[in-house]
Amino acid sequence: MKKDEALEILRELKNNKIDLKIKAKEFNVTIIKNNKLNKGWAGIVIDRLLGGGDNKQKADHSWAEIKSFPVKKKRNGVIGAKETMQITMIEKNLENLEEDFYKSHVYEKMNKMIVIARKYGENFDQDSNGSQYIHDFFQFDLTGSTLKRLETDYRNIITFMKKNKNNKSKRFNGELIQSRTKGQGGTSRKSYGFYALPKFLNKFLN
Repeated sequence: MKKDEALEILRELKNNKIDLKIKAKEFNVTIIKNNKLNKGWAGIVIDRLLGGGDNKQKADHSWAEIKSFPVKKKRNGVIGAKETMQITMIEKNLENLEEDFYKSHVYEKMNKMIVIARKYGENFDQDSNGSQYIHDFFQFDLTGSTLKRLETDYRNIITFMKKNKNNKSKRFNGELIQSRTKGQGGTSRKSYGFYALPKFLNKFLN
């Protein structure tokens, strides 16, 4: 599949208001098992629709990295991200972190990323059946002041993480992105991830 084909599929899903649950059945993706919701089912369906992906540090495809996040409608009618969106996982050994933003997995993935905003229910009216629809999709504009802000955020985060490498839990918010630990609690070894903050995601939503 090529990038233009993937974008056309997403456009059709959005414009025709197609419930991703229908596609889940086509791909035999389990939504509820043992009375427990598979929280990642919609993302899996989107991956299948666009030709798969390995979810490793390399981009999902040669032409794009596919990510999605849920959106909600606020009382004032404004639509915004419900939560942060994972960009990539990084080295557990903080000494090996790439200091050059333009050589990092963060930049590599964001530069190729197609981002999909998912809504619960056709009109943000979440139902017991867990229907989800594509509200919008976009690509990050990594130019100008946005690119400079991301570079600064990344540099500050890397500096913070290396200085605090002995902490059991780490979180550092930049203006547009953050890093935080991911994994089980206690003394188990943590993985570290970079996430796009809602403020950043909201810049691209219609």
